[in-house]
Amino acid sequence: MLRLRLLGDFAVGAEGQELRRLRAQKYARLLAYIAAHPNRAHGREELIDLFWPDEPFENGRNSLKTALSSLRRQLNEPHLFLQGARDTIKLNLERVEIDVSTFEAAVRARDPMASLLYGGPFLPGCYDDWALDERNRLDALLDGLLPFLPPPSEESKAILERQPTHKRVPERRERRLPCPITRFFGRKAELSMLREFLITDGERLVTVTGLGGLGKTRLAIEIGRELPQNVVFIGLSENKTHDTLPTAMADALRLDRTPFGSVTNRIIGELESTPTVIILDNFEQLVGPESGRWVTQLLESVPSLSIIATSRVPLGIDGERVVNLCPLQPSDAVQLFIDRARLVLPDFPASTLLPDLCDCLDRMPLAIELCASWANVLSSRRMLDGLSDRFELMTSKKRTVASRHRSLHTVLEWSCPPDSRLRDHLGMLSVLRGHWTLEGAEAILGRDAPKIMDELHARSLVNSEVSYGQIRFTMFESVRDFALEAAQFSDLQTARVRHHEFYCGLTQLAASQYADTPLESIRVLDTEHSNILGAFEFGCKAEPRILATTVQTMQKIRFLWTVRGHRSAVEAYNAHLAARVNEPFDIQLSAIVFDAAGEHACTTGQYKIAVEYLNRAADAAEQLGDVGVLTQSLLTLADAHQMQRNYDCAVRAYDRALKAHHTFDGYHITLANLAGMYLDDVGDVDQAEPLYQQLLEAWTGRPNSEGHVAVMHRCLGTCAMMRGEFAKAEPLLRQSIPFFKESGQTIREVGAWRYLAECLTALGRCEEASAAFDECRRLTSPEVELENPEKRSVIRSFRLR
Repeated sequence: MLRLRLLGDFAVGAEGQELRRLRAQKYARLLAYIAAHPNRAHGREELIDLFWPDEPFENGRNSLKTALSSLRRQLNEPHLFLQGARDTIKLNLERVEIDVSTFEAAVRARDPMASLLYGGPFLPGCYDDWALDERNRLDALLDGLLPFLPPPSEESKAILERQPTHKRVPERRERRLPCPITRFFGRKAELSMLREFLITDGERLVTVTGLGGLGKTRLAIEIGRELPQNVVFIGLSENKTHDTLPTAMADALRLDRTPFGSVTNRIIGELESTPTVIILDNFEQLVGPESGRWVTQLLESVPSLSIIATSRVPLGIDGERVVNLCPLQPSDAVQLFIDRARLVLPDFPASTLLPDLCDCLDRMPLAIELCASWANVLSSRRMLDGLSDRFELMTSKKRTVASRHRSLHTVLEWSCPPDSRLRDHLGMLSVLRGHWTLEGAEAILGRDAPKIMDELHARSLVNSEVSYGQIRFTMFESVRDFALEAAQFSDLQTARVRHHEFYCGLTQLAASQYADTPLESIRVLDTEHSNILGAFEFGCKAEPRILATTVQTMQKIRFLWTVRGHRSAVEAYNAHLAARVNEPFDIQLSAIVFDAAGEHACTTGQYKIAVEYLNRAADAAEQLGDVGVLTQSLLTLADAHQMQRNYDCAVRAYDRALKAHHTFDGYHITLANLAGMYLDDVGDVDQAEPLYQQLLEAWTGRPNSEGHVAVMHRCLGTCAMMRGEFAKAEPLLRQSIPFFKESGQTIREVGAWRYLAECLTALGRCEEASAAFDECRRLTSPEVELENPEKRSVIRSFRLR
């Protein structure tokens, strides 16, 4: 006889053994669904639609058949399901005892042991609609039990004995919790995690940590409402010393204040009678050896006791499970803002600026509430603009707000006092952007960085996560502004120089490894993109020595940024250099600055100015013998002439570039750009196609020329499309895609998919065309800034540079 437990956990027991995990989570959910309706015969089509909705019907039928066979085999029960109609499935109740059915039978019989049979929420961790409905239904049954019932039956006592001790709950649950008068938003993942720790895993000390204002207290209250045990809330915000902790707990447990006996012993005696969860809120002021030993004593003395602590720092106790609270999800943050804003302005509009505003507020509940309180005075735009001085705006206007939450500045000052050396370290780290590694912190702080980062993390001033097998850190914008406010200028300047040196070195190393490990190089450049941008922004405004390092680094990754779609970053770099075009640099630096200024002028449509700067860049590069900068300037110069339809001038620029090259690849890359002009600008396929065919033959079979071959296939496919030869174009375009995908050249891959989609549409293969367009949309992201496909600039971006 199998015993199936679905309340508080998923487990199947038989003959003294218990199986808590099946080979596939979906199989466990399938068994739970069938067991939740044990008297029904479930149609196979119903089960396929519910558990394999996206698969073709025949595949779904095979998957269901495999799942049922696997369940019989894993549970060693060949007669788990009844042999009935071919198209229905029904559980064999003679072979399975289900805790849900036992609980419901006890409720119907008004057995006083019924509440003790409720082991917790139905199938925790599953959020399918059917599971949520069943969970709510069973919770309602539990809440509706009458307080006075006849004596328990012998059968219910016997069933209770088989329940694990940590799953039993008291007959009467007490909730000594605050009752917030505002609505609660989000935190579904955090609530699920806490449920799993406290109910499924049986954790006995869980500490919710995080910066002040992230909503630790509210989360603890909400999870307290869901727990099956007695729950007692103890607010410790006014308790400054350890000596007050036992008294605060005794008061919360409503123990009489008598002079006899130890308070701790009386608390232990009270807690031993009933499984209880105690919420210790705002514990950070009491963290220390004495309070730690006292909490440990309670947990060791009372096996049925669990503690949830909220604190800005961990308690540092053996067995402590730390849950570091993150910002709200974007949609939840917006909902919270609208709700709080409408408390002061009932018709507050749901502006499209709210997602950006909430992001600037770090999606922190306290910051959102403080900002939303100004909704009756300021528009969303004015609030967003006002965040340049966020601490002026982030002050509560409510008289009842606790002093620790009166302003955002007060919250941060508790975690990092003005006289703390941590404030200086935090100020230096504020030059880092986005996410960074420990190596990035060490470049700025030196060898003490691990110790400093650990202390900052313990105070929730920096956050950490694992990405690509590395621990990466980040900092809230509120914390960054707070750190910058008091940072010394000399410290910041030192930090910026060190930041620039480290990330320029990292960028050059990644670029040098691209030929051998393209995807790894792309991953490094993408994950460090924000900090590389920050280093370039500083370097473009710095003294010539630092500027020279910046431009040398940019020259190495210019191509990679272009094909990855980071066009706005390249344009911003060019704009910074263009602003310095009249400064007296040496000839080598001047060549690069003139080239950047010329490209910036092209981008802004100032083609005559672009021609002037690019000619000066080419002359300087030719004088130096720098073929790389010379070619880059001449190709951009040709673009500037093409935009003005001066094709003869463009051809002369290409001829000059061809004569400058002494390398095979350089010469043929320039020739490819000339072919691109004939194809894209002049529209002369007859001149372009032979050049592309010649280039394909030249590059085929040469070492490290796979990328050039892929581009030639795409270009020849485009020529075929322009001739209307779509059947010829399709295989050429398909041949180009794998290399672009493997080497991380997103812009080129998207372009190839788009042309392929157009080709398939012309061939009447609409489903395949739709799939190709879907691939375009999947690849396109905020980091890949694609322009309208009709613009010529996009076509030119596919050329070889």
